[in-house]
Amino acid sequence: MKTVFTYGSLMFAPVWQRIVTGHYASASAALEGYQRRAVKEEEYPAIFPANKSHQVSGILYFAVSDCDLIRLDAFEGEYYQRTTVNVQMKNTTVVAQAYVLHPAFYSILSNQEWSAEAFAREGMNEFIEKYKGFA
Repeated sequence: MKTVFTYGSLMFAPVWQRIVTGHYASASAALEGYQRRAVKEEEYPAIFPANKSHQVSGILYFAVSDCDLIRLDAFEGEYYQRTTVNVQMKNTTVVAQAYVLHPAFYSILSNQEWSAEAFAREGMNEFIEKYKGFA
């Protein structure tokens, strides 16, 4: 079982619950030294290593089963690498898994920051419709 840091569509219960089969405790957290950008012509973002001044906010899910990790790996696909990262939660550092954009695919990134608020307001329904065949 692993702790998983999510920073995009998987932060939202309607998406997360379509992918995983278990129920997991969660908490807000931040990943330092990474930057989040929107993916061109998509509703979701990607993260990539950046300098220490950058930080990505997200949600940690705790004790995710191996079965659900396999489902998450399949959902994230070839663009992302599941990477071990150190995430800040309150005053504690937590070791977690995060799906980081593979360097070979940096060309899919836009120059725009990704907005969780805009995703919740405008992009989530379209995202769920587009990926509903996965679950």
